[in-house]
Amino acid sequence: MIITWHGESCIKIQSGETVIYLDPIQQPGFTPPRFSKATIVALTNDTGKQDFPKDTFVVSEPGEYEVAQVFFYAYPWYDNGDRRNIFSIEMEGMTLVHLGNIHESLGDDVLENLEGADVVMVPVGGQGVYDAKKASEVIASIEPRIVIPMSYSVKGVDVKRDTLSPFAKEMGISASEPLDKLKMSARDLPQGEMRILPLVKQ
Repeated sequence: MIITWHGESCIKIQSGETVIYLDPIQQPGFTPPRFSKATIVALTNDTGKQDFPKDTFVVSEPGEYEVAQVFFYAYPWYDNGDRRNIFSIEMEGMTLVHLGNIHESLGDDVLENLEGADVVMVPVGGQGVYDAKKASEVIASIEPRIVIPMSYSVKGVDVKRDTLSPFAKEMGISASEPLDKLKMSARDLPQGEMRILPLVKQ
């Protein structure tokens, strides 16, 4: 599995020929990913809707889905009155959670479905999404082994977000140097510890 970050809450996951895009980005200063080879596109809200290749499976509604040996669970959550989809993805013997551009704290009913996930992708930059404190609280509830921070301040992009530092400080864990991409399998998951693995914006 290879995970790359395209800025804000846009994540690409590739497993063999299967290509998944989570929250395709459409903001100034960000280069939108190419969807020509996308197997699955998952949207946390309606603002990401656009024309995707006809063979692409689009997840935009709550429910359970199985596509290309990938199990998708989309849980609804209402944030400032708007519905958001929280994604739990099972593939390659791992469970990955994508929290999108969420702002409000999650309820116990949703958290119960996310507990014990191996990898959590969480916004940490505040200014309309989770800040360091809220992000650390939800991470403490889920207790993943790998945390991939999203939606924080990066050079060259004019989006008002906090930097990654407050989140790492709140967590009490040093973040690793940003990786161009995260290549991993179930056997690579850390044992008995949690790691913060930021990615370089593509």
